Amino acid sequence: MSGGVAACSVCGIRPAKYYRASSGERLCERCLFGLLERAVARVLGKAEAKENSSFVVPITSYSPSRSLLAARVLAQVERRFKSRIYVLVPTFYKGLGEDILKGAPQAAKALWAEVTPPPPPEAKLTACIRYDRAWAAAAARLLGADFIVMPTARTSSTIIALDSLMSDGGLGLTEAAELLDLGGLRSVNAFFYVEDEAVAAMEFLEGVAEISPACRAYVSVKGVYESVAGRPEIDHSSADVIEGLLSAAPYKRCRVCGGASDGEVCSYCKLMRLEGLQVRLL
Repeated sequence: MSGGVAACSVCGIRPAKYYRASSGERLCERCLFGLLERAVARVLGKAEAKENSSFVVPITSYSPSRSLLAARVLAQVERRFKSRIYVLVPTFYKGLGEDILKGAPQAAKALWAEVTPPPPPEAKLTACIRYDRAWAAAAARLLGADFIVMPTARTSSTIIALDSLMSDGGLGLTEAAELLDLGGLRSVNAFFYVEDEAVAAMEFLEGVAEISPACRAYVSVKGVYESVAGRPEIDHSSADVIEGLLSAAPYKRCRVCGGASDGEVCSYCKLMRLEGLQVRLL
């Protein structure tokens, strides 16, 4: 390539825009997007999505920009099928509505969702995911949808799993899983097979609007991020480890969020007062 710019390792034609540390590949924008498409298609295949399935993509309290990217990638994966895609914008993002609606794919139907109670201003990452899955599940059932598509990527799944093992006895492992059955409704982590760094690069290259999260997510155990960051071998081995841990630890399921619980309602939902969760589509 002229000017010393490396060519894409995949297509060999277009200039590389992203270096993937986990594989050593240098990817152009189109091939990076293709990587995400294949990852999402793999998750949906494992979840047994059909040609006429319906999907809900919630604009999450903890990662709204990544949720928009998940909707865009999902729309590309499902473009050949008769699938229906709903992008749900919670009313706690009312002031940013236009930016969010413009960023949603044209193939999707954008709907406002009034959610009560609103998310906490900050919470543990596991709690944020449970909050968003809880209201998205309620909305999905109103729409008769088959799947909830969450934006969690593999690095985050690894971090969630480690944090859970060290802080809540493994109850948070359900938030690290590729797929969660909510009783006929399934929740999938769209980017489960892709590292967070690659997804973040695609957000930037796609020009996805940078939307400040309504809930600042954090990990409770210090050192968890450092143990995973820059370690692709941990990242790549985490999927099998997470599935093994989940199968070895049967828990009850919270009736609100569907996550593992030691009672009818999990401690996370109790702390966020979600027993009285109400969702209304506008």
